Amino acid sequence: MTTNYRTALILVSVYLAAVWAYLLMFVPQSVYWRDGGEFLISAFYMDVAHPAGFPTYSTLANIFALVPLGPIAWRINAFSSALAVGVIGLSIPVTYLTVRPIVHCSRAIAFVLSFVPSLILLSSTSFLLGAFTAEAYLLNTLFVLVLLVLWLLYIQREDARLLLLMAFVMGIGLGNHVSLALIGLLMLPAVLLRWKQTARLLLPGLALSLIGLGVYGYLPVRAMSDPPLNTGRADSTERLSNLLTDARDRYGREPPQARKVQLATHSTTDEEKSSLGQLLPLQSRSLFALAARDYTKLIKDTYSTAVAIGIVGVMMLALYSGLQAYTLAAIALGNWLFFAGWAPDPWIPLVLVLGLGLAVSVASCFNFLAKRTEWIAKIVVASVVAALTLVVSKQLSPASLAPLHNYEAARVAAKRVLQQLPERALLFVEPSYFGVRY
Repeated sequence: MTTNYRTALILVSVYLAAVWAYLLMFVPQSVYWRDGGEFLISAFYMDVAHPAGFPTYSTLANIFALVPLGPIAWRINAFSSALAVGVIGLSIPVTYLTVRPIVHCSRAIAFVLSFVPSLILLSSTSFLLGAFTAEAYLLNTLFVLVLLVLWLLYIQREDARLLLLMAFVMGIGLGNHVSLALIGLLMLPAVLLRWKQTARLLLPGLALSLIGLGVYGYLPVRAMSDPPLNTGRADSTERLSNLLTDARDRYGREPPQARKVQLATHSTTDEEKSSLGQLLPLQSRSLFALAARDYTKLIKDTYSTAVAIGIVGVMMLALYSGLQAYTLAAIALGNWLFFAGWAPDPWIPLVLVLGLGLAVSVASCFNFLAKRTEWIAKIVVASVVAALTLVVSKQLSPASLAPLHNYEAARVAAKRVLQQLPERALLFVEPSYFGVRY
């Protein structure tokens, strides 16, 4: 281990430890109003949550639930803060692997820029909300990052074992959130571009993916013991299929034009949320208009200038590595398409990609200026990092975190949803609906 590598490792470790220690100071000891209660139950009892069951999340979060420190809610919420630190930690090597070829003359600049996406994440309200709430979105982002690290290493080394490991991680990651399937599908063409190297790995990769997906075998086994939540009572083939395919939810949904009862299971804005599976029935809105509205939400959620520069950076990355640029675009597009129309909470992988794009933009600027005057280029990099640090320091101030810590933000969101319901509307909360349906 070289001195430079050891120093970098120490700096990153101190950074991550400081972030986690600070986040733990604000981790709530109570339950967030949306899926938080459900995920707390599923984590503590290794229970079955809403479709598609989330067995990977329940299993991993249960480790923190068993730690004899503080109330149960605090333990599971602390698991979320640990996931947030894990996402930040993995974003650093991913960024370094991305920008290093661009600023090939300076490892130090590449190392400094590797912190940019983590600063963007820490400036995002949705990321901080995920760090304090029992929810699966941060774990989903962590799996995305693991896949991205393995893919970037494969591009450099062309080691087939890395692709096989990706297949296994994809299977386990799907046990946390099925949105990973759309990201994987969009990334697949990049893998198939190297057909000569990957053709012989298709069958082994499929087998390893199925082994990872085996985590879903836990659901019917656990359902037979009748845990407290036991969503869908997936103790038969039919009910397991209904749970995995979201059939019971789709059964309860009417077309928007005929809907008389609005199910309020997530906070929304004035628009009705939709996922990829609901885009086609929404004939009254175009995909472009939906993207424009979601862009507005995104710039409200994080640093608006960084969003625009991040998009430019992802496109600029194509000048250096078309394969990496396509991969980042696939992750961002897949994440957005699956959660199009939602509140920004699930868009953390998208925010991460924009942070990577911002790092690429600054690296390209450094590369251009360094050919003329290197000290000016260094000042530009230092200024960008300093500006982001100031934004993050304001976002992480006790006053800014208080609404998340005391759930004032949750009360405001709940009130907004309830005000949108028509008078005398019937309001379903998810566990109650599960009971009625089954």
